Amino acid sequence: MPTREISAVISFPWLSHDSWTEAYVGSRRIAYDFLPETELHSNGDDGGLCKLALIGANQMMEIALYSLIRPHTLTMGAVSGLGQSLLEEASYYHMLTKWLSAIVGTPLDLSVQPFLSTEKLRRRRNDTIHKTPAVATFAMARSAVYCAVEGSKALYTHAGIRFLYEPFLQRYPLSTEVWFSAIHYPGEA
Repeated sequence: MPTREISAVISFPWLSHDSWTEAYVGSRRIAYDFLPETELHSNGDDGGLCKLALIGANQMMEIALYSLIRPHTLTMGAVSGLGQSLLEEASYYHMLTKWLSAIVGTPLDLSVQPFLSTEKLRRRRNDTIHKTPAVATFAMARSAVYCAVEGSKALYTHAGIRFLYEPFLQRYPLSTEVWFSAIHYPGEA
């Protein structure tokens, strides 16, 4: 019996991750898939997961900011001394308040949303990692992810660049949450 060749074209659509999307998908998964809906159903692991979601969310802001600034370091270095080697040493806050303003030409207003919330998130992340074992709650974890997404979008808008990650937000949707600046957390004065 003669053999017949059968061929087909199969395509698999997927999204290619980078460091921002990995931080988003991981933090979102922790906040919405791993944590129970309410703290009434929590267990001993959940506090650590809340902290990881908070840290990952803040990392999204740092990655977005760095990705917006880094392409300008060659031209900025010659003009103002803001070169790549200094960028590697710059703090997130310094990049946010000095570098981005120098590149875009206008400062960010950190007293309005989403930056009011991302600044509170940055400070809480620093407390969580560097100072005390700060407690994180379910509400903080979910708010942190939401605010980091909104903050990342706003950074891109401020820089006049289209936000690249809309397909990921469609594939991995996010609920609207309370602003991080409105959340009162344990140990807050």
